[in-house]
Amino acid sequence: MDPHYYHEGNPYQRYAYDEVKQRLRSLRPGMPRYEVLVRLGSPAENRGDTWLYLPEEPRFLIPGDFLEVKFDGDFYVSHRFRPIVLGEKVTDP
Repeated sequence: MDPHYYHEGNPYQRYAYDEVKQRLRSLRPGMPRYEVLVRLGSPAENRGDTWLYLPEEPRFLIPGDFLEVKFDGDFYVSHRFRPIVLGEKVTDP
């Protein structure tokens, strides 16, 4: 088994959330989408021009966040961390 393939939490997200956050530092605006995929791995949710990376465990008692990565077509534009709010779905604004 590939030790870098992350199975716990979300079966679609390639890397653990903390590792994704570390790898995030290597992104630059204008970077092609495929290069972001190589650096961050597959997202937990792919919503077209928005990719979401989620923590492995639900954050009920400890404040948590998730990562939202934005693209314009095939190019990386920006990212931001958004809070996880108990009882609300993770959505695009």
